[in-house]
Amino acid sequence: GFIGSRLALHLSEAGHAVTVFDNFLEQVHGTEPQRSPAYHRLAAAARIVRGDVTDRAGLSAALRDMDAVIHLAAETGTGQSMYAIERYNAVNIGGTALLLDLLANTSHGVQRVIVASSRSIYGEGRYRTPGGDYVYPKPRAPGAMQAGDFAVKHDGIEGALELVATDEDSKIHPSSVYGITKQVQEHLVMTVCPSRGVGGVA
Repeated sequence: GFIGSRLALHLSEAGHAVTVFDNFLEQVHGTEPQRSPAYHRLAAAARIVRGDVTDRAGLSAALRDMDAVIHLAAETGTGQSMYAIERYNAVNIGGTALLLDLLANTSHGVQRVIVASSRSIYGEGRYRTPGGDYVYPKPRAPGAMQAGDFAVKHDGIEGALELVATDEDSKIHPSSVYGITKQVQEHLVMTVCPSRGVGGVA
């Protein structure tokens, strides 16, 4: 994807040997990703392995000789996650669990796992009330949105809420299946890796 390909190029330019493990999902990459100029730049800089993060044999083979994993594999999209629930859980949570299971139960040289978290773990985010207090509203009501009212509201607060920056100290309360799976990915990595002597970073 966008982030992974640029990161792989940056790491390669910095002198690292990079392996890209990607299923090249058509929804993200189109029908013929290998025809794009971006793919050719990537192929010249990194070893590309086409595979799925939910496939034990493929993922195990991709981990050989690696000393770090930058885990960006995930089905993305908050809206789609609300009806493709099984797929989002299988890929985002199941794929992460499989990665960690391999690190816990097979011989490897991985010293660090970096998992990409998401702003979506914070739900609607942080808002300021007219009185200056910070609040974390619940998800917007489907009925209100169907009626064309997209304003974020908070129980007991009159007046408009002001959207402010959501920082890492903000309340974690995902409002989509995608957000929940990203939160679980983060917790899995941050819980399992230290117990296996692997550095975990979200």
